[in-house]
Amino acid sequence: MHGNYSRISNFSAKKYFVYGSGVKYKERNKPGYDRSLINFDLMNLKYEFNHKNAAAYSLRVRSITNMEGLPIQWSHNAAKDYDENIFGQQQDWTGFGLNSTDFTEHAFTYARTIFDRNTSFLKAGATVKILSGLDASYFSVNSGQYEFLDSITPAVELTDIDADFGSSEDNNQLFFKNWGLGFDLGVTYEYRPDYEDQYYEMDGVKRITRYDMNKYKWKASASLTDLGFIRFMSDSADYYNFSNPSATTNATQLVDLSGFNPITFFTSPYNFVKDSLADTGTPSTGVQPDRFRMALPSAFHGNFDMNLLRKWFYVSYNVSIPLHFKSDITQMKGFFIQTLTPRIEKNNWSLVLPISHQGNGTVSIGAAGRFNYKGFIIFAGSNNAAFFYGQKASRARNIFAGISYSVLYKVPKDTDGDKISDPYDECPYDPGLPEYNGCPDTDGDGIIDKEDLCIYDKGPKNTRGCPDTDGDGVIDMNDMCPKEKGLGIHYGCPDRDKDGVIDAADRCPDVPGVELNNGCPLENEGCCLDADGDGILNEKDKCPDVPGSFYNSGCPIDSSNINNINLQDEKEKIDANNTNQQAIDNPQIDLRDQLITTRSELDSVLNGKNVIKNLALYFDVDEASLTDAERLKLDNLFKRLPKNEEYEIVLVGNTDRDGSLDYNLQLSKRRGETVKRKLVYFYKFDEKKISVYYYGETKSIHSGDYTDEMKKADRRVDLKLIKLPKGDN
Repeated sequence: MHGNYSRISNFSAKKYFVYGSGVKYKERNKPGYDRSLINFDLMNLKYEFNHKNAAAYSLRVRSITNMEGLPIQWSHNAAKDYDENIFGQQQDWTGFGLNSTDFTEHAFTYARTIFDRNTSFLKAGATVKILSGLDASYFSVNSGQYEFLDSITPAVELTDIDADFGSSEDNNQLFFKNWGLGFDLGVTYEYRPDYEDQYYEMDGVKRITRYDMNKYKWKASASLTDLGFIRFMSDSADYYNFSNPSATTNATQLVDLSGFNPITFFTSPYNFVKDSLADTGTPSTGVQPDRFRMALPSAFHGNFDMNLLRKWFYVSYNVSIPLHFKSDITQMKGFFIQTLTPRIEKNNWSLVLPISHQGNGTVSIGAAGRFNYKGFIIFAGSNNAAFFYGQKASRARNIFAGISYSVLYKVPKDTDGDKISDPYDECPYDPGLPEYNGCPDTDGDGIIDKEDLCIYDKGPKNTRGCPDTDGDGVIDMNDMCPKEKGLGIHYGCPDRDKDGVIDAADRCPDVPGVELNNGCPLENEGCCLDADGDGILNEKDKCPDVPGSFYNSGCPIDSSNINNINLQDEKEKIDANNTNQQAIDNPQIDLRDQLITTRSELDSVLNGKNVIKNLALYFDVDEASLTDAERLKLDNLFKRLPKNEEYEIVLVGNTDRDGSLDYNLQLSKRRGETVKRKLVYFYKFDEKKISVYYYGETKSIHSGDYTDEMKKADRRVDLKLIKLPKGDN
């Protein structure tokens, strides 16, 4: 829906919002004119069959009023509000005319791309208008004289008038003959030197054209509008061909097109003509036409538009030239106007500042704007900002406003920028690969990161993507002896004599011994309390003749029974062979510096550092991907950080206590690595200044009853933002 009101005069203008007289103007040495136009679009529909063919339909109500050829002296008197009249001398009145029409317009438009050749683009369109007349009147003076009678009143004497006057039937809408036909024609050429910018790749399809952006460096267009006419049934009671009547009348009432003045209130010049002239003159005896036609305000329009800065700042030049045939006394006449318009164009809004020069010599500065919200477009403005100055007068006025709804073209959303659109991206927040539906595989082992327990190290599927160099089923990250096969209970280290003491800490690795004696057998003191020498008294040893482990009641632990023994529970009660301490003696052991087992270890990492922000980022069950809410937390923190400071970050991953210890260790590390990747990829943080540590489940912040809320609190990464001293790289 759209409304537009325009009015232009070259001899007078009233103050805005104030009835009566105001500041007056006069364009010297030219006959006076006053033209107004009201358009009200009730409906506009547009549909693109494809990107080369489109059609549109609009329903519009239009009202057009013209006054032309007001003699120069009369214009001067009107400009002075009839207070300083030039009077006492007859002047020629030939060529004066009034015409007005109201009609509805059904417009059918078809537009087509003629060619699209890389840098060159041409399109053209045509509109056919079915017009239905509502009302029309005209008054045209073929010859005659006028004379103002004094210097201070609008009294004017009209003599020897030869004029034509006609009005349409009051009930003209009932006559099918009150119709007309109109046409618009237009063509546009665009120059696109950066035409490659219009293409993008998404979901495996290359060179997809964008239709949500302006593509041209410059474009030029030309059009012809309102070619045509409307036929009206003539009202026999309101048709005259005046032959030499004379009358003394009111000049104001004859040239006031506004429909209101303080003397007569609401009236029209046509009623005044009938009342003043018909009673004083004799109508022609010629045959009255049963119908007459009103020609539309035909015009030529030209436009040149150029992009000056980064596809958001444009400057355009527009010109509208009315096409008028003097021989046609009923033809409407449009406005001449040329406009230079700088504007800012954004996707959701625009700002326009037109500078116009109009046919009456007026130069004006206007303002207009557009705002888009979810397909609704609101726009409003004026080409003459003087309208907003209240009492300031102008000879030209224009106001427009409207609202529309459009289903706009959009580039599919691709949050992570991996050219896989979000609806098809199984990892919409992590840049990935097409073959994995948009999920990343950082280490290239064929296992996507969200299913890979070790995203930076290649590994097989049976260990969830983590390397297991010695093939003992304990992944290298948790294997304290990654190059030697061992058991999980011993952190992957071997125990050749199966006495429960790993070889790295066993002083007698080939002889079953006692765990408390560093894997060596105790001296037999003859008391026979421990026949097999495994450190477990016979009365408590279920295998008294075979050396065994504390964790299996004195019986050996091997692959045949390890799955039936709750070794983890036993291990948590006692570390009988002091594995953590004695393994240090073996230089081949990798202790995996990122694993933190105590609060004091974390404190030592942070010792002496200036931690300025602690941020907890929470995860869903068994997930290492950040939710939208948690990503927003990162946004709020890192997009507001001062850019002139140096920082480092410590990340500590945690899990709840559900699941196995080994799995939770991996999950806690993956969560930390996920946050690290976000910081590097999205916030361009220096990777070298990010440290990742992980607790697994061992440092749950809750004990005792373990509710769902408590579990949720444990599924997190603790982010420690550390401010570095100035100049610390």
